[in-house]
Amino acid sequence: MADPREIDVLHLIGALSPGGAERNLYYLAPSMAASRLRYGICCLARRGEFAADVERAGVPVWELGYRKRYTCSSIWRLSRLLRRHRVKVLHTHLFVSGLVGRLAGLLAGTPVMITHEHGKTLWKKWYHNLLERMALPVTDLRIAVSRDILSLRLKCEHTPPSKIRLVHNAVDPRAFEIGDDVRAARRRELGVQDNFVIGTVGRLVDAKAYDLLLEVAEDVCAQRSDARFVVVGEGPLGRNLRDLAESRGLAGKVLFLGKRTDIPDLMAAMDLYLITSKREGLPLTLIEAMMSARAVVSTSVGGIPDTIVHLQEGMLVEPGDRAGLVGAVLALMDDPDRRRTLGASARREAVEHYSPEKILGELEKIYDEFLDR
Repeated sequence: MADPREIDVLHLIGALSPGGAERNLYYLAPSMAASRLRYGICCLARRGEFAADVERAGVPVWELGYRKRYTCSSIWRLSRLLRRHRVKVLHTHLFVSGLVGRLAGLLAGTPVMITHEHGKTLWKKWYHNLLERMALPVTDLRIAVSRDILSLRLKCEHTPPSKIRLVHNAVDPRAFEIGDDVRAARRRELGVQDNFVIGTVGRLVDAKAYDLLLEVAEDVCAQRSDARFVVVGEGPLGRNLRDLAESRGLAGKVLFLGKRTDIPDLMAAMDLYLITSKREGLPLTLIEAMMSARAVVSTSVGGIPDTIVHLQEGMLVEPGDRAGLVGAVLALMDDPDRRRTLGASARREAVEHYSPEKILGELEKIYDEFLDR
């Protein structure tokens, strides 16, 4: 394990839980442990499900136990951690960690502070954007995971182009090299051994357009009785979506699995990956599906068209196009050779552009650049 007494780069995040930003750090951890730099991860609120795996990989993890009403206390404790371990680069992820981290870093005199934008954050009100603009003078760099997120930060928060760069998320290809025995076991567990499984992973929120996914499921199941849809994740729309599925006669045909940490195994159990989102940045789950060599059917939103070329790694459809999504799913259900070709191409693309070694290499060039200054 890296020497916890002195840290070159400390990553700050809410928790090492199954979210996209969090899994990005989880996949980077083994490469961090093998790096010439010394890394640590601080969880602002709680350790999370992946913390033990990250520590086993060789990266120390701290927990602050942040609560909103005790924000000042958390800022003070984080600043002490930064000073105690002589942290040179503080790299924060997501909005709250970004604000708390920069205040603590300012208090501690941390030389370099970097924030990481993993989503479009369209929930931000005017005062959130104002806070981001106010924090810019003490921010050395902002990182965006897709071109459209970068453009949004330039437009909405008036970030100077010199203060923001594009660095994609990382996914470890080795985690998705799953054997047929595991695939079969997961399919037995789900009761879909003899079915064609269309899957998706993500938070159950409005931007993901899961109401459209249920419409697609209704149409596909009407034509193919062997089709089953698997939805992995939880969120505020969970109960409404389950009720909607039941009202559409999809009970037993659409399976809601809730929050899971065994994403590679579940990806292996799927035959096709489906994204119906109306808004996206660059979903980590898309890269995970590609690493699993799964053909993808997706709406053409956010950073997805930068990653999936239509008819090369998957099939792209305009957002909201129910008939287009149904047609693409049915076409790939009926063409196993095309599915395999698209899946193999998706895997090659993902390994080339999103491996942890490549992404950490890009980040370390940034760290070196600012440390040299």
